[in-house]
Amino acid sequence: MARLASHWRVVPREKQLAELRANIQEMEARYECTSERMWHAVIAGTERETDEICLWLMDYYRLRELQARGDAADPNGTGATPLSTSGAWAGSAPRES
Repeated sequence: MARLASHWRVVPREKQLAELRANIQEMEARYECTSERMWHAVIAGTERETDEICLWLMDYYRLRELQARGDAADPNGTGATPLSTSGAWAGSAPRES
């Protein structure tokens, strides 16, 4: 359990939202479709759920969750929330030059 806890870090909510939005925008541009459309395509089986797409859609879900919760995500008023999936993969996505 201690090992799992060591992988968590607190990220200010606004920074987390900005990171999620940036990752999502990058993926939407790369695949030339919205996150919502990709989610429906994966569910319908018309798009293969690769690791990259899975991580993208997890960030999309996390962004929607944070937006829906608003201040409820930060009950102590610290401006911080648990780390999203984006921290684990943002640097691993290949970037075009």
